[in-house]
Amino acid sequence: MRLAESPTRPPFYALDTRSLAAARIALGSLLLLDLALRAFDLRAHYTDDGVLPRALIPPGTWDVGWSLHRLGGGSGFEAALFAIHALFALAMLLGWRTFWTTVGTALLTISLHARNPLIRDGQDDFIRVLLIWAILLPWGARGSLDARGGKAWHPLGIPSGPLLTAPAAAGFVAQLVVVYWSSAVAKLESTWWRSGDALSLALSIGRYETPLGQWLLRFPDALHVMSYAAVGFELLAPLLVLAGPRPRWRLAMVGAFWGFHLSVGAMLRLGLFAPIAMAGWTALLPGTVWPARTEVTTAGAPGPARATRVGWAVVAPLIALIVLFNARYLWPRGIRLEPVGVAARTLGLQQYWSVFSPPYWTQGAMVDGWFSIEGSRAGGHTLELLTGGEPSATRPVMGSDRFSNRRWRHWAAAMMEDWPRGSVQRRTVEDARQATLRWWCGDWNRRQGVERVEVARLVWMRQRLRHPEDVPERKVLAQGVCEPEPVATVR
Repeated sequence: MRLAESPTRPPFYALDTRSLAAARIALGSLLLLDLALRAFDLRAHYTDDGVLPRALIPPGTWDVGWSLHRLGGGSGFEAALFAIHALFALAMLLGWRTFWTTVGTALLTISLHARNPLIRDGQDDFIRVLLIWAILLPWGARGSLDARGGKAWHPLGIPSGPLLTAPAAAGFVAQLVVVYWSSAVAKLESTWWRSGDALSLALSIGRYETPLGQWLLRFPDALHVMSYAAVGFELLAPLLVLAGPRPRWRLAMVGAFWGFHLSVGAMLRLGLFAPIAMAGWTALLPGTVWPARTEVTTAGAPGPARATRVGWAVVAPLIALIVLFNARYLWPRGIRLEPVGVAARTLGLQQYWSVFSPPYWTQGAMVDGWFSIEGSRAGGHTLELLTGGEPSATRPVMGSDRFSNRRWRHWAAAMMEDWPRGSVQRRTVEDARQATLRWWCGDWNRRQGVERVEVARLVWMRQRLRHPEDVPERKVLAQGVCEPEPVATVR
Protein backbone atom coordinates (compact mmCIF):
# COMPACT_ATOMS: atom_id res chain seq x y z
CA MET A 1 0.00 0.00 0.00
CA ARG A 2 1.23 3.49 -0.81
CA LEU A 3 1.25 6.35 1.63
CA ALA A 4 -1.04 9.15 0.49
CA GLU A 5 0.45 12.54 -0.27
CA SER A 6 -0.59 15.43 1.93
CA PRO A 7 -2.78 18.01 0.10
CA THR A 8 -1.38 20.81 2.25
CA ARG A 9 1.97 22.55 1.97
CA PRO A 10 4.75 20.02 2.64
CA PRO A 11 6.59 20.34 5.97
CA PHE A 12 10.08 21.83 6.06
CA TYR A 13 11.66 18.39 6.45
CA ALA A 14 10.09 16.90 3.29
CA LEU A 15 12.57 14.96 1.12
CA ASP A 16 12.41 13.97 -2.52
CA THR A 17 12.73 10.19 -2.92
CA ARG A 18 14.97 10.63 -5.97
CA SER A 19 17.39 12.68 -3.86
CA LEU A 20 17.22 9.98 -1.20
CA ALA A 21 18.18 7.44 -3.84
CA ALA A 22 21.17 9.58 -4.82
CA ALA A 23 22.21 9.81 -1.16
CA ARG A 24 21.89 6.02 -0.83
CA ILE A 25 24.12 5.42 -3.84
CA ALA A 26 26.67 8.00 -2.67
CA LEU A 27 26.87 6.71 0.90
CA GLY A 28 27.03 3.10 -0.27
CA SER A 29 29.89 3.95 -2.63
CA LEU A 30 31.78 5.80 0.10
CA LEU A 31 31.30 2.91 2.52
CA LEU A 32 32.72 0.47 -0.05
CA LEU A 33 35.68 2.79 -0.59
CA ASP A 34 36.23 3.05 3.16
CA LEU A 35 36.15 -0.74 3.54
CA ALA A 36 38.67 -1.12 0.71
CA LEU A 37 41.02 1.39 2.33
CA ARG A 38 40.68 -0.30 5.72
CA ALA A 39 41.40 -3.70 4.17
CA PHE A 40 45.01 -2.67 3.45
CA ASP A 41 45.58 -2.61 7.23
CA LEU A 42 43.17 -5.39 8.17
CA ARG A 43 45.73 -7.43 10.11
CA ALA A 44 47.34 -4.42 11.77
CA HIS A 45 44.15 -2.69 12.93
CA TYR A 46 41.61 -5.46 13.46
CA THR A 47 43.31 -8.69 14.55
CA ASP A 48 44.94 -9.86 17.76
CA ASP A 49 48.29 -9.86 15.96
CA GLY A 50 47.95 -6.12 15.42
CA VAL A 51 48.16 -2.89 17.36
CA LEU A 52 45.01 -3.43 19.46
CA PRO A 53 44.22 -7.02 20.53
CA ARG A 54 40.64 -7.49 21.70
CA ALA A 55 41.69 -8.03 25.30
CA LEU A 56 42.89 -4.41 25.55
CA ILE A 57 39.35 -3.04 25.13
CA PRO A 58 37.26 -4.25 28.09
CA PRO A 59 33.51 -4.53 27.32
CA GLY A 60 31.62 -1.33 28.00
CA THR A 61 34.67 0.95 27.78
CA TRP A 62 35.80 3.53 25.23
CA ASP A 63 32.21 4.40 24.39
CA VAL A 64 31.82 1.02 22.68
CA GLY A 65 28.51 -0.82 22.94
CA TRP A 66 29.02 -4.11 21.09
CA SER A 67 30.91 -5.56 18.14
CA LEU A 68 30.68 -8.77 16.15
CA HIS A 69 34.38 -8.29 15.42
CA ARG A 70 35.12 -9.19 19.04
CA LEU A 71 34.03 -12.77 18.36
CA GLY A 72 37.28 -13.60 16.57
CA GLY A 73 40.82 -12.25 16.39
CA GLY A 74 42.29 -13.87 13.30
CA SER A 75 42.83 -12.49 9.81
CA GLY A 76 40.46 -15.02 8.22
CA PHE A 77 37.61 -14.10 10.55
CA GLU A 78 38.09 -10.38 9.93
CA ALA A 79 38.37 -10.85 6.16
CA ALA A 80 35.09 -12.77 6.17
CA LEU A 81 33.32 -9.99 8.09
CA PHE A 82 34.76 -7.38 5.74
CA ALA A 83 33.51 -9.36 2.74
CA ILE A 84 30.00 -9.74 4.22
CA HIS A 85 29.97 -6.03 5.07
CA ALA A 86 30.93 -5.14 1.50
CA LEU A 87 28.22 -7.39 0.06
CA PHE A 88 25.55 -5.76 2.21
CA ALA A 89 26.79 -2.28 1.27
CA LEU A 90 26.78 -3.18 -2.43
CA ALA A 91 23.25 -4.59 -2.22
CA MET A 92 22.10 -1.43 -0.42
CA LEU A 93 23.76 0.74 -3.05
CA LEU A 94 21.98 -1.16 -5.84
CA GLY A 95 18.70 -1.09 -3.95
CA TRP A 96 18.18 -4.84 -3.66
CA ARG A 97 15.98 -5.73 -0.67
CA THR A 98 16.86 -2.20 0.37
CA PHE A 99 15.35 -2.13 3.86
CA TRP A 100 17.00 -5.35 4.99
CA THR A 101 20.36 -4.64 3.38
CA THR A 102 20.36 -1.16 4.97
CA VAL A 103 19.74 -2.76 8.36
CA GLY A 104 22.59 -5.22 7.78
CA THR A 105 24.93 -2.51 6.53
CA ALA A 106 24.22 -0.28 9.53
CA LEU A 107 24.72 -3.09 12.05
CA LEU A 108 28.00 -4.18 10.46
CA THR A 109 29.18 -0.56 10.40
CA ILE A 110 28.45 -0.19 14.12
CA SER A 111 30.36 -3.41 14.73
CA LEU A 112 33.35 -2.33 12.65
CA HIS A 113 33.71 1.06 14.34
CA ALA A 114 33.52 -0.55 17.77
CA ARG A 115 36.35 -3.01 17.05
CA ASN A 116 39.12 -0.41 17.19
CA PRO A 117 37.90 2.80 18.84
CA LEU A 118 41.41 4.31 18.75
CA ILE A 119 41.07 4.93 15.02
CA ARG A 120 37.42 6.04 15.05
CA ASP A 121 36.83 9.70 14.22
CA GLY A 122 34.21 12.13 12.97
CA GLN A 123 34.16 10.60 9.51
CA ASP A 124 33.10 7.28 11.01
CA ASP A 125 30.49 8.86 13.27
CA PHE A 126 28.95 10.76 10.34
CA ILE A 127 28.48 7.82 7.99
CA ARG A 128 27.34 5.54 10.82
CA VAL A 129 24.59 7.81 12.16
CA LEU A 130 23.34 8.58 8.64
CA LEU A 131 23.07 4.86 7.91
CA ILE A 132 21.18 4.26 11.15
CA TRP A 133 18.65 6.99 10.35
CA ALA A 134 18.39 5.63 6.80
CA ILE A 135 16.95 2.39 8.19
CA LEU A 136 13.76 4.35 8.83
CA LEU A 137 13.70 5.90 5.34
CA PRO A 138 12.24 4.34 2.18
CA TRP A 139 15.34 5.28 0.23
CA GLY A 140 14.84 2.31 -2.07
CA ALA A 141 11.62 3.80 -3.49
CA ARG A 142 13.49 5.21 -6.50
CA GLY A 143 16.68 4.37 -8.35
CA SER A 144 16.80 0.81 -7.07
CA LEU A 145 16.47 -2.77 -8.24
CA ASP A 146 13.47 -3.03 -5.93
CA ALA A 147 11.70 -0.15 -7.68
CA ARG A 148 12.55 -1.47 -11.12
CA GLY A 149 11.01 -4.82 -10.23
CA GLY A 150 7.94 -3.24 -8.62
CA LYS A 151 8.97 -4.53 -5.19
CA ALA A 152 9.94 -1.36 -3.34
CA TRP A 153 8.93 -1.91 0.29
CA HIS A 154 9.46 -0.43 3.72
CA PRO A 155 7.71 -1.35 6.98
CA LEU A 156 6.74 2.31 7.52
CA GLY A 157 5.40 2.69 4.00
CA ILE A 158 6.42 4.04 0.59
CA PRO A 159 5.16 7.43 -0.67
CA SER A 160 3.01 7.30 -3.79
CA GLY A 161 4.69 10.37 -5.23
CA PRO A 162 8.22 11.73 -5.21
CA LEU A 163 7.88 13.68 -1.94
CA LEU A 164 8.44 11.99 1.43
CA THR A 165 6.86 13.72 4.43
CA ALA A 166 7.07 10.84 6.90
CA PRO A 167 8.48 11.28 10.44
CA ALA A 168 11.68 9.50 9.40
CA ALA A 169 12.47 12.42 7.09
CA ALA A 170 12.25 14.75 10.10
CA GLY A 171 14.67 12.50 12.00
CA PHE A 172 17.19 12.45 9.17
CA VAL A 173 17.08 16.24 8.80
CA ALA A 174 17.31 16.70 12.57
CA GLN A 175 20.46 14.56 12.66
CA LEU A 176 22.10 16.74 10.00
CA VAL A 177 21.19 19.92 11.87
CA VAL A 178 22.46 18.52 15.19
CA VAL A 179 25.88 17.89 13.64
CA TYR A 180 26.41 21.56 12.85
CA TRP A 181 24.72 23.13 15.85
CA SER A 182 26.64 20.83 18.20
CA SER A 183 29.85 21.73 16.40
CA ALA A 184 29.00 25.44 16.68
CA VAL A 185 28.28 25.19 20.42
CA ALA A 186 31.60 23.40 20.95
CA LYS A 187 33.34 26.18 19.02
CA LEU A 188 31.70 28.88 21.12
CA GLU A 189 32.93 27.07 24.25
CA SER A 190 36.51 26.91 22.96
CA THR A 191 39.09 29.67 23.32
CA TRP A 192 40.48 28.67 19.92
CA TRP A 193 37.39 29.98 18.16
CA ARG A 194 36.52 32.81 20.51
CA SER A 195 39.97 34.26 19.88
CA GLY A 196 39.66 33.83 16.11
CA ASP A 197 42.86 31.73 16.00
CA ALA A 198 41.18 28.37 15.40
CA LEU A 199 41.93 27.93 11.71
CA SER A 200 45.54 29.06 12.11
CA LEU A 201 45.97 26.55 14.93
CA ALA A 202 44.17 23.72 13.12
CA LEU A 203 46.18 24.23 9.92
CA SER A 204 49.37 24.02 11.98
CA ILE A 205 48.65 20.55 13.39
CA GLY A 206 51.07 18.23 11.63
CA ARG A 207 48.79 15.27 10.95
CA TYR A 208 46.21 17.46 9.16
CA GLU A 209 48.64 19.50 7.04
CA THR A 210 47.97 20.09 3.34
CA PRO A 211 49.85 22.27 0.82
CA LEU A 212 46.91 24.68 0.63
CA GLY A 213 46.67 24.87 4.41
CA GLN A 214 50.36 25.66 4.76
CA TRP A 215 50.06 28.38 2.12
CA LEU A 216 47.07 29.93 3.91
CA LEU A 217 49.13 30.27 7.09
CA ARG A 218 50.81 33.20 5.37
CA PHE A 219 47.57 35.16 5.77
CA PRO A 220 46.71 35.16 9.49
CA ASP A 221 44.27 38.07 9.22
CA ALA A 222 42.23 36.28 6.57
CA LEU A 223 42.22 33.10 8.66
CA HIS A 224 41.03 35.13 11.63
CA VAL A 225 37.97 36.30 9.67
CA MET A 226 37.41 32.82 8.24
CA SER A 227 37.36 31.34 11.75
CA TYR A 228 34.49 33.55 12.81
CA ALA A 229 32.75 32.97 9.47
CA ALA A 230 32.89 29.19 10.02
CA VAL A 231 31.14 29.51 13.39
CA GLY A 232 28.51 31.79 11.88
CA PHE A 233 27.90 29.38 9.03
CA GLU A 234 27.37 26.40 11.34
CA LEU A 235 24.95 28.41 13.47
CA LEU A 236 22.90 30.02 10.70
CA ALA A 237 23.09 27.83 7.59
CA PRO A 238 21.01 24.97 9.08
CA LEU A 239 18.16 27.47 9.55
CA LEU A 240 17.70 27.35 5.77
CA VAL A 241 16.07 23.96 6.34
CA LEU A 242 13.10 25.83 7.81
CA ALA A 243 12.43 27.37 4.41
CA GLY A 244 10.99 24.01 3.45
CA PRO A 245 11.34 22.10 0.19
CA ARG A 246 11.13 25.21 -2.01
CA PRO A 247 13.55 24.43 -4.86
CA ARG A 248 15.64 27.61 -4.88
CA TRP A 249 16.19 27.63 -1.14
CA ARG A 250 16.95 23.90 -1.02
CA LEU A 251 19.40 24.10 -3.91
CA ALA A 252 21.14 27.11 -2.35
CA MET A 253 21.35 25.36 1.01
CA VAL A 254 22.77 22.11 -0.36
CA GLY A 255 25.23 24.06 -2.52
CA ALA A 256 26.36 26.08 0.51
CA PHE A 257 27.08 22.97 2.55
CA TRP A 258 28.84 21.30 -0.36
CA GLY A 259 31.03 24.38 -0.79
CA PHE A 260 31.73 24.57 2.94
CA HIS A 261 32.94 20.97 3.12
CA LEU A 262 34.94 21.17 -0.10
CA SER A 263 36.75 24.23 1.26
CA VAL A 264 37.51 22.67 4.63
CA GLY A 265 38.54 19.39 2.97
CA ALA A 266 41.02 21.25 0.77
CA MET A 267 42.60 23.03 3.75
CA LEU A 268 42.81 20.05 6.13
CA ARG A 269 43.49 16.37 5.54
CA LEU A 270 40.24 14.89 6.84
CA GLY A 271 39.87 11.71 4.81
CA LEU A 272 36.34 11.03 3.57
CA PHE A 273 34.62 13.45 5.93
CA ALA A 274 33.80 16.01 3.23
CA PRO A 275 32.28 13.58 0.68
CA ILE A 276 30.30 11.83 3.44
CA ALA A 277 28.82 15.14 4.58
CA MET A 278 28.08 16.08 0.97
CA ALA A 279 26.35 12.73 0.43
CA GLY A 280 24.17 13.38 3.48
CA TRP A 281 23.09 16.79 2.18
CA THR A 282 22.36 15.26 -1.22
CA ALA A 283 19.21 13.83 0.33
CA LEU A 284 17.87 17.39 0.60
CA LEU A 285 18.25 18.27 -3.07
CA PRO A 286 14.98 19.61 -4.52
CA GLY A 287 13.02 17.47 -6.93
CA THR A 288 13.54 20.01 -9.72
CA VAL A 289 17.08 18.74 -10.29
CA TRP A 290 15.69 15.36 -11.42
CA PRO A 291 13.77 14.43 -14.55
CA ALA A 292 10.16 13.37 -14.10
CA ARG A 293 9.72 9.68 -13.36
CA THR A 294 6.77 7.32 -13.39
CA GLU A 295 5.20 6.08 -10.18
CA VAL A 296 6.65 3.11 -8.37
CA THR A 297 4.76 -0.04 -7.49
CA THR A 298 4.89 -0.89 -3.79
CA ALA A 299 4.11 -3.94 -1.72
CA GLY A 300 2.56 -4.44 1.69
CA ALA A 301 2.96 -1.12 3.50
CA PRO A 302 0.74 -0.15 6.46
CA GLY A 303 -1.88 2.56 6.09
CA PRO A 304 -0.92 6.25 6.28
CA ALA A 305 -2.33 7.00 9.75
CA ARG A 306 -0.82 3.97 11.38
CA ALA A 307 2.51 4.46 9.64
CA THR A 308 2.66 8.08 10.82
CA ARG A 309 1.85 7.18 14.42
CA VAL A 310 4.41 4.38 14.48
CA GLY A 311 6.94 6.61 12.73
CA TRP A 312 6.69 9.40 15.30
CA ALA A 313 6.75 6.86 18.14
CA VAL A 314 10.16 5.72 16.86
CA VAL A 315 11.60 8.98 15.56
CA ALA A 316 10.74 11.36 18.43
CA PRO A 317 12.68 9.38 21.10
CA LEU A 318 15.65 9.03 18.74
CA ILE A 319 15.77 12.78 18.11
CA ALA A 320 15.65 13.36 21.87
CA LEU A 321 18.42 10.79 22.31
CA ILE A 322 20.88 12.45 19.91
CA VAL A 323 20.16 15.90 21.34
CA LEU A 324 20.73 14.72 24.91
CA PHE A 325 23.83 12.72 23.98
CA ASN A 326 25.42 15.77 22.41
CA ALA A 327 24.41 17.84 25.44
CA ARG A 328 26.23 15.37 27.71
CA TYR A 329 29.64 16.33 26.37
CA LEU A 330 28.92 19.89 25.25
CA TRP A 331 27.91 20.80 28.81
CA PRO A 332 29.81 18.17 30.83
CA ARG A 333 29.33 19.91 34.15
CA GLY A 334 25.59 20.30 33.76
CA ILE A 335 24.14 17.08 32.38
CA ARG A 336 24.87 13.54 33.54
CA LEU A 337 22.43 11.08 31.97
CA GLU A 338 24.13 7.71 31.82
CA PRO A 339 21.09 5.90 30.35
CA VAL A 340 21.38 8.25 27.38
CA GLY A 341 24.97 7.17 26.84
CA VAL A 342 24.11 3.49 27.15
CA ALA A 343 21.23 3.77 24.68
CA ALA A 344 23.31 5.74 22.17
CA ARG A 345 26.19 3.27 22.33
CA THR A 346 23.85 0.31 21.92
CA LEU A 347 22.20 1.84 18.85
CA GLY A 348 25.46 3.19 17.41
CA LEU A 349 24.27 6.80 17.69
CA GLN A 350 27.16 8.03 19.84
CA GLN A 351 28.64 11.04 18.07
CA TYR A 352 31.13 13.85 18.73
CA TRP A 353 31.33 17.04 16.69
CA SER A 354 33.85 19.07 18.69
CA VAL A 355 36.87 18.56 16.41
CA PHE A 356 39.38 21.44 16.56
CA SER A 357 37.44 22.86 19.53
CA PRO A 358 39.39 21.92 22.68
CA PRO A 359 37.84 23.39 25.85
CA TYR A 360 40.05 25.61 27.95
CA TRP A 361 40.69 22.88 30.54
CA THR A 362 42.07 20.39 27.98
CA GLN A 363 45.72 19.58 28.59
CA GLY A 364 47.96 19.47 25.56
CA ALA A 365 45.67 21.58 23.33
CA MET A 366 48.65 23.76 22.38
CA VAL A 367 51.11 20.89 21.84
CA ASP A 368 52.12 19.48 18.48
CA GLY A 369 55.00 17.48 17.05
CA TRP A 370 55.52 14.27 15.18
CA PHE A 371 55.54 10.57 15.86
CA SER A 372 58.59 8.39 15.27
CA ILE A 373 59.16 4.62 15.47
CA GLU A 374 62.85 3.87 15.92
CA GLY A 375 64.45 0.47 15.52
CA SER A 376 68.00 -0.46 16.56
CA ARG A 377 70.00 -3.23 14.90
CA ALA A 378 72.44 -5.54 16.59
CA GLY A 379 75.39 -3.27 15.79
CA GLY A 380 73.70 -0.26 17.36
CA HIS A 381 72.62 1.44 14.11
CA THR A 382 69.19 3.08 14.46
CA LEU A 383 66.57 3.42 11.72
CA GLU A 384 63.29 5.28 11.45
CA LEU A 385 60.85 2.46 10.67
CA LEU A 386 58.19 4.77 9.25
CA THR A 387 60.44 6.16 6.52
CA GLY A 388 63.29 3.65 6.34
CA GLY A 389 65.82 6.45 6.81
CA GLU A 390 67.70 7.95 9.72
CA PRO A 391 65.87 9.40 12.74
CA SER A 392 65.75 13.18 12.57
CA ALA A 393 65.19 15.97 15.07
CA THR A 394 64.00 18.26 12.26
CA ARG A 395 60.27 18.78 11.80
CA PRO A 396 58.96 17.04 8.66
CA VAL A 397 58.04 19.31 5.77
CA MET A 398 54.54 17.77 5.73
CA GLY A 399 53.73 15.93 8.93
CA SER A 400 50.67 14.23 7.42
CA ASP A 401 52.90 12.40 4.91
CA ARG A 402 54.70 10.32 7.53
CA PHE A 403 51.97 7.69 7.53
CA SER A 404 50.45 5.92 4.55
CA ASN A 405 46.84 6.80 5.39
CA ARG A 406 44.47 8.62 7.72
CA ARG A 407 43.92 5.61 10.01
CA TRP A 408 47.61 5.44 10.91
CA ARG A 409 47.73 9.21 11.46
CA HIS A 410 44.79 8.94 13.83
CA TRP A 411 46.43 5.98 15.54
CA ALA A 412 49.61 8.01 16.14
CA ALA A 413 47.52 10.78 17.71
CA ALA A 414 45.87 8.23 20.04
CA MET A 415 49.28 6.91 21.09
CA MET A 416 50.32 10.41 22.13
CA GLU A 417 47.21 11.01 24.24
CA ASP A 418 47.97 11.46 27.95
CA TRP A 419 44.93 10.14 29.83
CA PRO A 420 44.46 10.57 33.61
CA ARG A 421 46.31 8.07 35.78
CA GLY A 422 44.28 5.05 36.81
CA SER A 423 41.78 5.43 33.96
CA VAL A 424 40.82 2.55 31.66
CA GLN A 425 41.84 4.70 28.71
CA ARG A 426 45.34 5.20 30.05
CA ARG A 427 45.84 1.46 30.59
CA THR A 428 44.54 0.71 27.11
CA VAL A 429 46.84 3.26 25.46
CA GLU A 430 49.89 2.07 27.41
CA ASP A 431 49.21 -1.55 26.45
CA ALA A 432 48.45 -0.52 22.87
CA ARG A 433 51.85 1.19 22.66
CA GLN A 434 53.51 -2.12 23.45
CA ALA A 435 51.29 -3.89 20.92
CA THR A 436 52.25 -1.24 18.36
CA LEU A 437 55.94 -1.94 19.01
CA ARG A 438 55.38 -5.65 18.51
CA TRP A 439 53.50 -5.03 15.28
CA TRP A 440 56.10 -2.71 13.77
CA CYS A 441 58.97 -4.94 14.87
CA GLY A 442 57.35 -7.98 13.30
CA ASP A 443 56.24 -6.17 10.16
CA TRP A 444 59.67 -4.60 9.58
CA ASN A 445 61.59 -7.80 10.22
CA ARG A 446 59.30 -9.84 7.95
CA ARG A 447 59.78 -7.35 5.12
CA GLN A 448 63.49 -6.59 5.60
CA GLY A 449 64.89 -10.03 6.44
CA VAL A 450 68.63 -9.52 6.98
CA GLU A 451 68.21 -5.92 8.18
CA ARG A 452 66.30 -6.95 11.29
CA VAL A 453 65.90 -4.65 14.27
CA GLU A 454 66.24 -5.94 17.82
CA VAL A 455 64.99 -3.01 19.89
CA ALA A 456 62.21 -0.55 19.03
CA ARG A 457 60.97 2.69 20.56
CA LEU A 458 57.88 4.84 20.11
CA VAL A 459 59.04 8.44 20.26
CA TRP A 460 57.02 11.63 20.46
CA MET A 461 58.91 14.73 19.28
CA ARG A 462 57.01 17.51 21.03
CA GLN A 463 56.82 21.17 20.10
CA ARG A 464 54.53 24.04 20.92
CA LEU A 465 51.70 24.24 18.44
CA ARG A 466 52.38 26.86 15.76
CA HIS A 467 56.05 27.08 16.79
CA PRO A 468 57.93 24.87 14.31
CA GLU A 469 61.15 26.73 15.11
CA ASP A 470 61.25 25.23 18.62
CA VAL A 471 63.84 22.57 19.38
CA PRO A 472 61.66 19.46 19.80
CA GLU A 473 61.44 17.72 23.16
CA ARG A 474 62.09 14.02 22.71
CA LYS A 475 59.73 11.81 24.74
CA VAL A 476 59.98 7.99 24.59
CA LEU A 477 56.44 6.63 24.95
CA ALA A 478 57.39 2.95 24.95
CA GLN A 479 60.34 0.72 24.16
CA GLY A 480 61.00 -2.99 24.05
CA VAL A 481 62.93 -5.89 22.58
CA CYS A 482 61.60 -7.17 19.27
CA GLU A 483 60.39 -10.75 19.46
CA PRO A 484 62.10 -13.24 17.15
CA GLU A 485 58.76 -14.54 15.81
CA PRO A 486 55.38 -12.84 15.27
CA VAL A 487 53.01 -12.90 18.22
CA ALA A 488 50.63 -15.89 18.06
CA THR A 489 47.08 -15.04 17.09
CA VAL A 490 44.45 -15.47 19.80
CA ARG A 491 41.46 -17.28 18.34
